[in-house]
Amino acid sequence: MIRGKVILDKRRSTKKGFPVKIRLFYKGKYTYIPLKIYQFSKELNHTTEIRKIEYKLSRRLDYCNEYDLNYEDSLYIIKNGPNDQFAVNKLEKDLENLRSKNSITFSEFANILIYEKEAKGLSSQHLKEAVNQLTKFLSGKSLLINDINYELLNQFILYKKLSGTGEHGISYYLRSMRTIYLEAQRRESYGIKSGNPFKGLIKKGKKKEIPNISPEDLRRIFNYESNSSSLANKRSMKRTARIWLFQFAIGGQDYIDIAHLTWDNISNDRIRFQRYKNKNKPGGGPIIDNRLNRYALDIIKKYGDRSSRRIFSFIPIDKRYKHHRQNINRSLKTISAALEFQSELKTKSPRYLFRTYAGNLLINTLVIMQIQGHTPQGITFGYQRRLPNSIIDKELAKINKQIFI
Repeated sequence: MIRGKVILDKRRSTKKGFPVKIRLFYKGKYTYIPLKIYQFSKELNHTTEIRKIEYKLSRRLDYCNEYDLNYEDSLYIIKNGPNDQFAVNKLEKDLENLRSKNSITFSEFANILIYEKEAKGLSSQHLKEAVNQLTKFLSGKSLLINDINYELLNQFILYKKLSGTGEHGISYYLRSMRTIYLEAQRRESYGIKSGNPFKGLIKKGKKKEIPNISPEDLRRIFNYESNSSSLANKRSMKRTARIWLFQFAIGGQDYIDIAHLTWDNISNDRIRFQRYKNKNKPGGGPIIDNRLNRYALDIIKKYGDRSSRRIFSFIPIDKRYKHHRQNINRSLKTISAALEFQSELKTKSPRYLFRTYAGNLLINTLVIMQIQGHTPQGITFGYQRRLPNSIIDKELAKINKQIFI
């Protein structure tokens, strides 16, 4: 609260008399505002001019205290009086304060969203990683969602680049942070400001290069033997090569899907499952229902763990999965070099090569999409039922025949 009055400053005398001033009191300190008015009397003479100043001061003090203005704003109002620009600035400041009071920190809302997703059985790991990275960037300080803006995000990008993170990793974190931000924005009770501060900052990833390996070259994998002196390592490398071929044999499926296969997915020499990447979609996405060829059945028999619910229990599906997959890719790189392939094999390669070989055989795109668990887009496909297994099995066998003779 600020108080004030018009006084006669008798501390010093001038040729014109004692100066008349406004004395303000705010939080234990006095401030004087000269009025360029002088009087020779020993007490303040309340002339008409002085009474007008006192009235104006009283009104302005009431205004300052009503809106709980700080010292700087109060001094401005007492000197100049309220105006349209000040009113606009005051409203903007009030709105900002209101947003801050109603807002929520990024990590607080992220934890709410993570809990909701996990309660629905949905993945939340990408959100946890985004919170972790932003917390490191902020050195553990909290951040209101309403304080996220272009400048802060640009600083985060520079911070990650200096730490050695590539464009793909930075975009991954930004997309996850954007998910949290936009979801909070949809909930009106938090008073999140409008707009999208992430716009223009998330770069599209480069188109992945399709491996250039012929079916004839791939068949050499069957005879691959590691030259390692360790018997355990030799077995591990051979298993890696065979599992890669298994991915191809069942339709070029992702390694993460191989990791999550259970014995319930196998019946009557068929494998039936939904892709892991579609787990958050309604219904879990399209169903893959492919026939297992002789090679695939042999791999399941050799490496399948009957004591576990999952077929390939040696592949972790917890937080160790990422590190495990990186090790598998290193092993595939070694295998590729040993077999002198033009391109390196990776855990994702079976999907690209399967699609390429199928396309080279001019196999219908709808057939390939059903084999690989893709959903055709467009109105016309809304009238299309699933193709019968008899068609799918025949075309799958045709593709596999290029490798599994």
